[in-house]
Amino acid sequence: MGKAITISLDKKRHLLLDLKAVATFESLTGKAMFYPPAVEKLSEKETIILLWAYLRHEDKSLSLSDVVRIVAGSRIKGSKIGKKLFEAWSLCVRELGEQIKQEVKNNGY
Repeated sequence: MGKAITISLDKKRHLLLDLKAVATFESLTGKAMFYPPAVEKLSEKETIILLWAYLRHEDKSLSLSDVVRIVAGSRIKGSKIGKKLFEAWSLCVRELGEQIKQEVKNNGY
């Protein structure tokens, strides 16, 4: 959970799915981040919360209202924003998978 995905919004920003983003999303939506059925059908509000959680690592002052303003008038689902959110999620899942494989290899599980 360390690589960021670049996205152009109001300016060039970076999406990062880290533990803080996971905790923020899960606490505000009640959905498990790594349980695919829970995140396959996000509402627009949940998608905005997810975007906000991904962006907060580089701008702690960014509010949920700021993100709503940034994406106002944009369609999120099926758009470049939605694709970038999925790309960041996929990258994180791949990285976690590699970490688990390395742990298994190193510890002989």
